[in-house]
Amino acid sequence: MEFSKYDLFAYQIMEYLISERNYQIVRVMQHKNDIWLINPQAENFPVVRIASSHEQMLNVEYLRNVHVALLDMIHREGRLVVFQTDPQAEPIHNEEIIEVYCEPHKISNPMILTTFQQLPHIIRESNDISGDIVRIMRTIEEAQQRNYERAMKRWKEQIRPKATLIALGIFVTLSFFSLLIRSLCSDQTAALILSGSFYKINILAAHEYWRLFTSVFVSDSLLSLILQGIAFYYIAKSCEPYYQKKHFVAIILISIFTGNLFLLATGTNAIAIGLAPALFGLSGAFLIRTITQRLYRSIVISAQWVRNGILLCLLFVLPYSSALAMLGGFVCGIIMGILFVKKESLRMLQHHTKIAAVLMVGCLLYLGIFQNNEMLVDQQSEQEVVRSLRKMPLHFYADYLETCYNEAYK
Repeated sequence: MEFSKYDLFAYQIMEYLISERNYQIVRVMQHKNDIWLINPQAENFPVVRIASSHEQMLNVEYLRNVHVALLDMIHREGRLVVFQTDPQAEPIHNEEIIEVYCEPHKISNPMILTTFQQLPHIIRESNDISGDIVRIMRTIEEAQQRNYERAMKRWKEQIRPKATLIALGIFVTLSFFSLLIRSLCSDQTAALILSGSFYKINILAAHEYWRLFTSVFVSDSLLSLILQGIAFYYIAKSCEPYYQKKHFVAIILISIFTGNLFLLATGTNAIAIGLAPALFGLSGAFLIRTITQRLYRSIVISAQWVRNGILLCLLFVLPYSSALAMLGGFVCGIIMGILFVKKESLRMLQHHTKIAAVLMVGCLLYLGIFQNNEMLVDQQSEQEVVRSLRKMPLHFYADYLETCYNEAYK
């Protein structure tokens, strides 16, 4: 097979992209000689095409269809770059496609050099075109193998959800303490209050604001703990790969706080426990990422949503779960998901979302803390809480709570 110097230039570009930029070759059905490369981690151009002959298919519709299909496959967005090494090739007239003519030490579009700085220096002529192409093909094969091994290593790290497992371990450990307290206390409601559940009169009268977070670590039964653990593992594992670890943790914590803040803004003094606000928060954030990255086209992601939806529905039947806290967590997850998306087209929406979030939190705090809402009272359980604290070496706190309760009921 005879190779032209334009073929050599194309192979040189391909060697550079694979060896130094971590791109991978993709074969297109029915056009296996067409050179496409993808790199899901590429910042600007995740999909690239290389052409070396004016006889190759340059149908714009074909290029756009392949480009969209490859972007969907790697869950990315970006413009297509076509590196053309034959100066006689017919230009591609489309705003969505960047065509770059490449010759030794000459690039037609200098803008592309901000991403591919070494491009002008890797294209060079040769007296042994066939020999150089054979050598480049061997180098590409070795680079492809190295890239494959690195990709497999990254994939194994991704399917091991470290943050999810750590958070799940903390939840299970602390929830066991609540089950232990429940076994030692005759009054179940008092046991839940002692364990740190959401209880409005304790938050407002005794200033126990930590209950806005600790309520998620309280379980009323082993069955409830197991169900919530399973739900958290699968829902958090679905969401974790799409967010930085700090953002992932922030979504969980702020969803818990916001969900309980929704509950605090009502007049109800009911017991509320469980991971539901965090789970709905993670689902809201995952929904935003599914929409913005068009993940809904993936069969795997669709299956995850079906499974997660069933698990979320099961949370409604758990005792002491609050639909209002779930709504608050979901709203918070959507807000956090929007704020954490790195997309220029969403900058204005993110700005308005920040303003809306501040106003929402301000209104909830005002309604929850400064409004004199009517609260349902369970004095029998509260008296049991005080008695239980007196049995421990916590007489001072029992006296403090008793004083707070008496003041609240005046």
